[in-house]
Amino acid sequence: GYAIVDRVRAARRVTRALDVHRIRSPRPHEPVGRLVREFGVVSHVYVLVGRAANPAFTAGLIRPRMYVSEALQSALTPKELRAVFRHELYHLARRD
Repeated sequence: GYAIVDRVRAARRVTRALDVHRIRSPRPHEPVGRLVREFGVVSHVYVLVGRAANPAFTAGLIRPRMYVSEALQSALTPKELRAVFRHELYHLARRD
């Protein structure tokens, strides 16, 4: 019972956090857009416009989604961004 209540609370916190951001799909020409196509996860990745307290995370219990901030794309090298993306893909696949 506690685990279910904990997951519901976590989902509500994420929803509130996402409400303050504008969210969009990755554009094909940007680094995350290229990674999305390469790994075939087009409908599972979103970009947070602007800066975020947590610049890359995966959230969602039933339909998990990956969120990456715009600022992260310019702050990291392509190799570093790829590592972050693969890390989040692991969470997406495991539904963590």
